[in-house]
Amino acid sequence: MYVTWDHHTAYFMLAAIKETRRQSAALHLLYWEAIRQMAGLVAQIDLCGSILQGPEHFSRSLSAKQTPHFRVYKTGNKLLKIINLLLKKGYD
Repeated sequence: MYVTWDHHTAYFMLAAIKETRRQSAALHLLYWEAIRQMAGLVAQIDLCGSILQGPEHFSRSLSAKQTPHFRVYKTGNKLLKIINLLLKKGYD
């Protein structure tokens, strides 16, 4: 597990387990221990969610809220394309 943190938030960036150990509770216990340790250091924990069904289900089991980190825009409207180019937003 790879966790980074600042004065306010801990970010759970990466966690992995062998395929043969997936059915064990090892990864859940690792998360639990990391949460327990980070709770004394930070006010907020970001699980850095996933769109994959397994990790997403696990995050939701911990009462995680989905929050978008980015948005993708596409427009076919020529006027909006010109405005976006002028504002240098880069929305293609």
